[in-house]
Amino acid sequence: MTIGHAHACPEVLGLLLTSKCNIKCRHCCNDSHPANSESASFERISRLIDEAAEIPSIREIGVSGGEPFLYLKLLKEIFSYARTCGFTSSVTTNGFWGGSPGAGGQLDELRDAGLGAVNISTSPFHQEFLSLSRILGAAKTALSVGLKVTVNIVSTSTTEIDDVRGAFNELGDRVRFVVMPCLPAGRALTRVEQQEFPADFTWPLGNCREHFKKLAVDLSGDVYPCCSPGGFTEPLRMGSGHRSTLGEIVKASDQNKLLAVLES
Repeated sequence: MTIGHAHACPEVLGLLLTSKCNIKCRHCCNDSHPANSESASFERISRLIDEAAEIPSIREIGVSGGEPFLYLKLLKEIFSYARTCGFTSSVTTNGFWGGSPGAGGQLDELRDAGLGAVNISTSPFHQEFLSLSRILGAAKTALSVGLKVTVNIVSTSTTEIDDVRGAFNELGDRVRFVVMPCLPAGRALTRVEQQEFPADFTWPLGNCREHFKKLAVDLSGDVYPCCSPGGFTEPLRMGSGHRSTLGEIVKASDQNKLLAVLES
């Protein structure tokens, strides 16, 4: 089946694997924390990957959470299955495993299963739990086994972007840095003080056409045209994966006037 569409050409299928996280950052847009236990099953994830294989523009499976590295066995199964379907894979993590003696071996196994890239998140909120040296350790380990590394820096009024970049020293040229503003969504609505939000306006990285390249599915099965640091925005909800296939949802988005206006 070939899906033709005028404006929706997602390149990445982003899957929210879990709402469980080993830390409880005050700014978390998904309200993830250690007490949560919800996670997606392999059966559900593999069905979504099968459906993604019917959309020619999708080339990558991106897994995020919560903290996906709390589910190593499931991650390995997902990456392996995605590779059999012709996809590369990436994962977004807080990097808590940086410096752990067994981290290199675990990443080796995930790379062999099909993982190609690791996105590590940091901010003053993350650093209340995980030091920047831990993030640096995670980046070093990922690079040492041949994975691409991106560091996502959440910008606040106290974030020193150059200090974060500088901490990577000689590794800085091998790591991609992406800066995104802290936004009042999820837990940040009640746990982040007004003066902690960025004082200066940060221009978004690309327009909506760039962001809409990542189709996102949350734990309830709802599908969105992007996965922003502001969380899943209800007016942008494209449909439910329980009632329609991803292909049907993407095709129907051709008639979504809001998405058309935002993208153009």
